[in-house]
Amino acid sequence: MNKTITLAACLLLATGALADQHKAPEMSAEEKAMMDAMMAAATPGEPHKRLAQSVGKYKATMHSWGHPGAEPVVTEMKVEREMQLGGRVLAEVWTGDFMGSPFNGYSRTGYDNQKKRYWTTWTDNMSTGLFIAYGEWDDKGRLVFHGDAADPVTGDAIPTRSTVTYMDDGSEAMEMHQSQDGQEYKSMAFVLTRQ
Repeated sequence: MNKTITLAACLLLATGALADQHKAPEMSAEEKAMMDAMMAAATPGEPHKRLAQSVGKYKATMHSWGHPGAEPVVTEMKVEREMQLGGRVLAEVWTGDFMGSPFNGYSRTGYDNQKKRYWTTWTDNMSTGLFIAYGEWDDKGRLVFHGDAADPVTGDAIPTRSTVTYMDDGSEAMEMHQSQDGQEYKSMAFVLTRQ
């Protein structure tokens, strides 16, 4: 019995000694500062919690204008949102019909801790491109994004400005303006109603 206990104690000591040999070396002050900065950049914070408040299912009513003065095309769609990547990104899926054709759209929205700004992307089954915009809160409590859309005919960049207004009841309103011949006009507007 004593031999068994002694053998077990020797094995534990040997295992501990081997583990000590494989410990990571201590970091220098510079390496620790670098590691702390990387952790801060990767850790979700208050802006990500703010995005998480939009998780859920919505009905979207959308108006779109192909050019200044055009009659709007009105569409209703379903939108589902969830947080992904450990609370870092708000992902949304749009489904419905647009001008008689099935429509699917995907968006991702996040906050870049290093650049101190929001970002959003959009892609759908009616294009092959990726729309990217960057945003900040304005003094009226709205999230305003600026980006460039591609002109489907020329491929030229079209400057855009999107403003998202959050309502107390959990609904949202968004308006997108784009520039044509140096003048800005409203090209899209939608209201998301929480279901």
